[in-house]
Parts: sequence; structure tokens; C-alpha cells
Amino acid sequence: MEKNQTKRIEVSSDAATRIGIAREWMEKYAADTEILVIAHSAEAAIDLHLGVVGAKGAWFGIKRFTLNVLAARLAQHALAAWGSAPASSLSFTAVVARSIHSLESEGKLSYFEPVATRPGFPVAVAKTLEELRMNEVDPGSLSRLARGGKDLAAIFSLVEQELKESKLSDRAALFRAAIDSIVSPENAAYLGLPLLLLDIAVRSRLESTFVRELAALSPDVLATAPQGDERTITSLEESLQCKRNKIQRSRKLHEVARSPLSKESHSAADSSGAPTEGRPYNHSAADPPFDANSLSFAKEHLFEDSAPPRTELDSSILLRNWPGEPRECVEIVRSIQAEAAQGVPFDQMAVLLNSPGEYRSHLEEAFSRAEIPAYFAQGTTAPDAAGRAMLALLSCAAEGLSARRFAEYLSLGQVPNPEASKDLELQWVGPSDELVASVVEAEAGETGRRGGGGWGRGGEGGTGGGGDTEILLLLPRQQNRLWLQTQRTAL
Repeated sequence: MEKNQTKRIEVSSDAATRIGIAREWMEKYAADTEILVIAHSAEAAIDLHLGVVGAKGAWFGIKRFTLNVLAARLAQHALAAWGSAPASSLSFTAVVARSIHSLESEGKLSYFEPVATRPGFPVAVAKTLEELRMNEVDPGSLSRLARGGKDLAAIFSLVEQELKESKLSDRAALFRAAIDSIVSPENAAYLGLPLLLLDIAVRSRLESTFVRELAALSPDVLATAPQGDERTITSLEESLQCKRNKIQRSRKLHEVARSPLSKESHSAADSSGAPTEGRPYNHSAADPPFDANSLSFAKEHLFEDSAPPRTELDSSILLRNWPGEPRECVEIVRSIQAEAAQGVPFDQMAVLLNSPGEYRSHLEEAFSRAEIPAYFAQGTTAPDAAGRAMLALLSCAAEGLSARRFAEYLSLGQVPNPEASKDLELQWVGPSDELVASVVEAEAGETGRRGGGGWGRGGEGGTGGGGDTEILLLLPRQQNRLWLQTQRTAL
């Protein structure tokens, strides 16, 4: 470690404050300085990069990664030498599922035997094994656990064996390879640069070791972390060998009721900024004051084991509830339209989902109906609306004519028009290949009429002359909706 190396850990409850510190740190360098930026997500790194470029006009040499992507980049030469390939999360879960199935078939599971065949069990075990392997837990120590230890150790050992035989490297093996090859000549382009750790989550021993090795080779390190993420902050302190700097933002106290259950007098602040009544506030006279509101209280205490003073809920936070996911997504989009009408750009709004799998399709459909362009960080699924409407009706019947399911069916916009014709044959339209075939059929019929009737060319009845003749075979309407088969043969 160099003597003139500088390291900082900035902790704040406000995301804008942390991003501002990161931008100020980056902007002190020249626009052609190479900087290594590691963020919690690719979108966060890109947004920070674009913000700095917008202020500077141009910047060359910023390298943006997440912790996982950088580890994979540094480990790729080592994995290639071993003949191993990185295992995705789905691949690792598949290996775990196969191991569980093998042990269950051989009767080697006892504690987990009742749930071994449940669909969610392999996913849960895969997450557990990933956490154990990322913290370098020895499989032998698991067997000493009283409940399920032997079963978990057996699954652990078999998964390791399966990974070796399949030449796959899970996330733990990837980080180990990156740490072991971090000083390799082929990785020199990523090392020795100013290092920015933007709100990364350090949850395991291997991640902490990886950060420590990167920081040891960097001349200048800045790490930001949200207030309340004590696990990450402690890990960063151990890896960077420096203490956190907790940014305290002072508040200009406004008059609030001491309790919604009481009509007593309001709290007041003395000249030093400390309240004379109620719960005390942290205050620093050097910081600029700002008005406290419900959002600022939520930011400060969301991840802390503390509580803000009891005040009335103001307009900075709105709590709403709607019946069912489809209705909830519709109301979310309506609230976004209301914000847009007040001049808030769409790219300054975000929707955070606790259960993306349940909400994603409903939210995508609601955005599509409102003609609002939306970007989904984890992708989207686009099931057919008619199929979803059918499933909603079946669920409605299965749940005893559930009003919630029927409302979901109505929200999909697949209700038939009562004035529409009931003749399904008239409404049916063939696919594109059949439409092309119908044109060929019409031309062939015209040719037959010119040739004296029948199908073909070359004389009456279509049977004379020699040469090539098109024979059109019409299948019955009941078979695949008027399929048309064309054959060429020499008569």
C-alpha cells in the first residue's frame, strides 16, 4: 500500500448527497483520467457517468462495472486455462436440483425428505449454498448442525462434485479465481486506477476480500454507503482500513404536533438548534439547514433501528392501497400521469416492486395502455391478453365466482362486443400462408375456366399437351382451416 494513498467512506441517508459526493470526487480529476467505477447496478454507474459527462462536456477512460461483472472480467483468463465456464444462477439452481433428486432417489435425505420434491426447495437450497460458499464455509462443519446439517452437507458435497464434473464455476469460484489472478499481467488495465465504490453491497467474505485487493492497488479510493447498511459499512471499514464519515444534515424544525393523539403545544427549538421539548435531533451548525418532512424522516430511519418523532404525514409521502395487482398497477400509472402533468419528466420517475414476478406483466400492460414509455431493469414478459383473460375467468370460477378475479378479467379489455356477429366462421381469418394460398387458388381456378374446366393447363379437361401441371389439393375446411397443398408433377 502506498503511503500517499487516500481512502474515504462516506455514509449518508440521502442518495442525492452520496451521488453529489461521488461526482465531486470524480470531477477533481482531468477529463482524460482513467477511473474505475464499481456500482451496485449497471444503471447506477451509467447514470453517474452521464451526469459527470454532462457537466464536463466529455470524459475518456471511465470504466464502469458491477462487482460481479468485474470479478468475471478478471477471472476469465484463469477460467479459460482451467477449461471451466461461469455458471449462471439458473445453471447453478439446475445443478442443485439434480443433486437433490439424486440424493432423494437414493434415500439419503432424512430431515429434508418431506420437502425435497417441492418446487421451491431447489431454489431455496441454491441460495443457501451460494451464501455458504461465498463465505467459504467448510462442508464438514455443516454436518455438526442439529437440524438438517447432515442433509445440507451431503447436498453441498454433491453440488461441488457436479460442478467439477460439468466444468462449471459458480459465483464463489468466480470470485476466488478473480482474487487469485488479480495481479496477472492481463488484468493490469483494470488495476492501479482511482477507485469509486458507489453504494455497493458487501455481504460475504469473498466480496470483502475482493474489495480489499482492489483497494490495495488503487492510489485513491472513495466508497459511499447508505446509512443503516451496517453490514456493508463494517465490511468496507475492514477492507479499506479506515473509518466511516457519517454525514449529518441539520434540520430547520417546523411546527409539528407532538402527537396525533394530543392537542398539546408544539415543539420549539432554542437558538442552538436543539429542541426544547420532545425527542432531540442531531444538529450541526456547519451544515445548511433544510425543512424536515416525512420523506426526510423515512430516509434517515428506514434502515436504522430507530424511530422518528411522531408527526402528521405530509404530502412528501403518500400511502395508498388498492384491491389486486391489476388495479394497483393502473393506479400507479395514473399517479405517474398526474406527476407528468405537473412538469416532472418521465425519466425522473421510478417504480420499485417488492414482487416483480407478480406485478411485471400488469405494470407493462398499464404503461402500454397509457402510452408511457417504460424501461424495466429486469426485463418484461408479454403474455397474450386473451390467454390471461381466459385464465382469469377459470380462476374466477374455481374460486366461487370471485369478484377480484372477475375484476382482473374486466381489466384486460377482452370482453366481447354484444353487438358483434355470433358466426365464428365469418370472423375467422386465416394466417398469412393461407392468405397467400388463397390467391394461388383463385388464379388456378381462372386458369381452369380458360382451359375448358377442370384443374390444369394444356387443353380441355386439363389433361393434354404434356409439360408441367399444377395440381391443387384442397383439404376439407374442418382440417386445419382450408390448408392448400401444391404439387408439381409431369403429366
